[in-house]
Amino acid sequence: MEDRGLIVTNTEFALGKLRDLNYYRLRGYWLTLEDGNRFVKGTTFDDVWKIYQLDCELREWVWKAIAADDMPHLPLSFAWRLTASRSHHRSSIISNWTDLDLTRG
Repeated sequence: MEDRGLIVTNTEFALGKLRDLNYYRLRGYWLTLEDGNRFVKGTTFDDVWKIYQLDCELREWVWKAIAADDMPHLPLSFAWRLTASRSHHRSSIISNWTDLDLTRG
């Protein structure tokens, strides 16, 4: 990355983050900082890290905003959608669930 113009002031920190989070996951955060196959002049790994942190904070904020409003309804909504997906006829509820394997991922 340094050979493509990225300024890395703390190599140990950058390598640790790349190792922990994965190069390809972090790559999505520096795509806007590239011009062709090179980084925009002056781009640092700290810039990439700040964008990643902002995204994490934004996701957390959005999740809290959604969860605070919808959480009481989620179990009911989940159960309704799962039941609806199992059968178009609600009269044979027991038979709808006999083949359901909850251990599958």
